[in-house]
Amino acid sequence: MSIKDNGAMASLSDGWKIGIWTAFVTAMSVLFSWALACAAPFVAIAAIAALTLSRANAFLLVGVTFVINQAIGFLLLGYPTTAESFGWGAAIGVAAFAATFVTTAAMRKTDDLRVAGAMGFLGGFVAYELVLIASTMVLPAGGGFSLAVIGEIFWINALAFAGLLAFRWLGQTIGLLAADDRQVLAA
Repeated sequence: MSIKDNGAMASLSDGWKIGIWTAFVTAMSVLFSWALACAAPFVAIAAIAALTLSRANAFLLVGVTFVINQAIGFLLLGYPTTAESFGWGAAIGVAAFAATFVTTAAMRKTDDLRVAGAMGFLGGFVAYELVLIASTMVLPAGGGFSLAVIGEIFWINALAFAGLLAFRWLGQTIGLLAADDRQVLAA
């Protein structure tokens, strides 16, 4: 942080802004994992990470949130320690990374962040669900892919994404985030 000559606090450096945002999204992932268990909104996290972080840092953030989610599930929420449960955990991790790949790719397609955010979120959701559906070829599905369940997962992710976007806007408004941190991180 720098201090202006008049003693008032100036804006945070870009490194601090990135750290604050990353810590906030990570903290939200803990709350999502605790409250939603296996319905943690990885697509929303991937999309907001792609909007605010470099590609490498978006993958890192999604990876960290996935590990946190699995740790909370197995250590605190009592996920069964079976081959099937570990298999679905791995499938969810692959799906989260697939969503991150698609959301970060969408960010390179347009300079309009609203369009990129919408494209990234929707494309990320499709990628996420396709990986999970493909996983049923080797893992038992257990009825988790009805239209009602997929719709519920979509709305959980959509609401989480909207909430994260609102916090991003607030962070920009009060100076905790730059208007487009991706430009800072790409340099």
